[in-house]
Order: sequence, then C-alpha cells, then structure tokens
Amino acid sequence: MTVNKKDILILGLGSDILMDDGIGTKLMWHLEKTLHDTRIKFETNLVGGMDIIELIRDYEKVIILDAIKTPDGIPGTIYLFNKDNFRETLHLSVVHDITFLTALKMAETLCINITDKIAIFAIEVEEYLTLGDQFSHQVQAKYEEIKKEVEAMVKKITQQR
Repeated sequence: MTVNKKDILILGLGSDILMDDGIGTKLMWHLEKTLHDTRIKFETNLVGGMDIIELIRDYEKVIILDAIKTPDGIPGTIYLFNKDNFRETLHLSVVHDITFLTALKMAETLCINITDKIAIFAIEVEEYLTLGDQFSHQVQAKYEEIKKEVEAMVKKITQQR
C-alpha cells in the first residue's frame, strides 16, 4: 500500500511541558499557522532514534526543529545542520536507541527512501529538564527573533527546488 505523503515535512521535536525543550514543537506550531503551503505536512514527536525513519521516509525535503544544549552555547542561538555537518541535538539521537546518522545509514541499507535534503534547525536552550510551559528568561527574550529568523530560513528552503 502506498501512502500519499506531501513533498515537505516540518517536524518539531521536544516536549512542550519541559520549558525550553519544547522550542521545536512550538516553532512547528507557529510555522503551521503562518505557512500556507499545501506541499507541507506538519508533525511533532518527542524523540528521534530509529523511530525518526518512519516519520521522514518518502518526503522530498525534511525540516527538523529541535533544541540543543552545548557547553558554551548562548541560549537563543540558531544552528543549521544537514547530514554532512550534523551535531547531536536533544532529541534526534536517543540514549536507549541509535544515533540519527546511524538511523539514516540503516535506512539506506534497508533501501528505505530517505531524502538527502534534510535541514536541522537546532536552537540553543538553557532549561530543558525543568517542568514548565514557559521558556527560560534567556530564550523567551529572544523567542520573537528566533521565530522570525527560523520562518524566513524555512520559507527559503521550502521554495528551493
């Protein structure tokens, strides 16, 4: 049975009940309200690992939104990764599962159709393990700017052929 999927997937990762951890999900909700493109499907998920393959298979383009916590990172900084320069984000690789890149290699071995056009937006966060439906002060102070910048970059990616 063939599933009729759309051209582009925008996938927000994270939990919106853990302060900054939900930034990927909240950005996806924002984009779903502002991008009115019938080629785009919007999804959220809590984690990546091998489960991510089933979510991203058969799309022409995949845009992933996730949180990242680096040792010297400044909260609110936006990083853009692809398969060639990928760095672990909070949810794409799961401690009890395999890494994102290993999942992609496994999909290739199994002849599962995964696009090379994967953009990963990782937003530097401060509080990602604390319960709360608000962002940390540092992320909240930059959230409007983050939304605008991510939206502009996502629009550019979705319009490219």
